[in-house]
Amino acid sequence: CFTISARGGQRMTVTQTNRGEDNVVLQIYRPSWKIVPSSEGPRFNGSALEGTEEGRDAHNWAGQLPTTCSYLLVIGTSRGGAEYLMRVEVR
Repeated sequence: CFTISARGGQRMTVTQTNRGEDNVVLQIYRPSWKIVPSSEGPRFNGSALEGTEEGRDAHNWAGQLPTTCSYLLVIGTSRGGAEYLMRVEVR
């Protein structure tokens, strides 16, 4: 998990620079997100940006941010483990 502070109206691009086994996926949560501990690992409460919702298996995302805040970037795998390189750009 990573937090990214940005202003509303800025454009954010999240790109995997090495897709490896193609099983690294991401979600980006808008405010007000929460990380909730559970016996099965952390759960994420909140509303994800369109196209990055849980289960969508997004590998990349680009779009205009709706509000000024800290966004939560969650990186995981759709199966097994994986190595990844990720580039996050906010302009």
